[in-house]
Amino acid sequence: MKKISFLIVIFLLGLSFSFADSLGDVSVSFCNNTTGADGKSMNFVAQAGVPYEFCLEIANTSKEKVSLSLGFVDGELTNDELHNKACSHQGRLFSPYVDFLEKTMLISSGSVVQKTGTLSFPLGYSGEVNGCLVYHVLDQEKSLQQDGSSFDIIVRKANFMDGYVVGDFKRNIEFDNDSSVIYYIDKEDSALVVLLPFSNGGILPEFLQYTGRLSNILGYERMVTSSKIIDYGTSSMIEFRFADIPFYKGVYSFFFQGFSLLDTRLDLSYVPEEYKQKIDFSYDKNIILVPWMLIFGIVGFFVALFVLRRILKIILRR
Repeated sequence: MKKISFLIVIFLLGLSFSFADSLGDVSVSFCNNTTGADGKSMNFVAQAGVPYEFCLEIANTSKEKVSLSLGFVDGELTNDELHNKACSHQGRLFSPYVDFLEKTMLISSGSVVQKTGTLSFPLGYSGEVNGCLVYHVLDQEKSLQQDGSSFDIIVRKANFMDGYVVGDFKRNIEFDNDSSVIYYIDKEDSALVVLLPFSNGGILPEFLQYTGRLSNILGYERMVTSSKIIDYGTSSMIEFRFADIPFYKGVYSFFFQGFSLLDTRLDLSYVPEEYKQKIDFSYDKNIILVPWMLIFGIVGFFVALFVLRRILKIILRR
């Protein structure tokens, strides 16, 4: 059994060296901002919110056309005392910012081609970036079957893409002043609608969660809890709808409390920790609802009473 395992290892190593020699006929280097004579590494400084263009030069010195597959993954350091640069098998932190259309391409024998792509980092991204360009020849993928198990052998090469993104983070969500608060009675369902204005002057969407309470001294109380995403650079009204307002209307106490967090559906790994804290809001206001129907009824009653008394006086004089 040990002899069979040893032969399998030797066979795998032999295949790997064979593929590596063939892959050596294909080279991928950077055309711009390279370090080293071979152009295998790129150092860049990009501005957040501004696309940064990079260039690849791909050469095929073999006697046959080659199908090449390219990918972009995270760069990292080896977990030892040397801390050498290496490439992760994941691309969660780097690949979302890479725009490169031709991930698979056919390179003719003896040809050299150039391809371009862009790095686009969102506003607010700031700091060091480490990524890798990995590539392999598609028709060199081999599978080995042994004792019901399958081994896929893919030999890849990698180039390093290291840089720094310059950007200033900005977060600014505000509840506008009291004069902008709107409230009215919706005649269709006799509900009180309260609208509070918010504006997001930051560079990322804000997720606002809030509760509103309406009450009066006669025991009426209603609460509304909801949430809303306010996109960056926009203003929006958050709405509270309080149903079953009593016919007598009167004076009500409105209280609002809420907080805002950055929209967690986004990748927030680049956001400084101090900007991830929640922002609290609170507001209270006395709302006077004039009971017009009740007032009209009372006025009508006294008018009718006055008219009735006049009629009675006229009758009694006769």
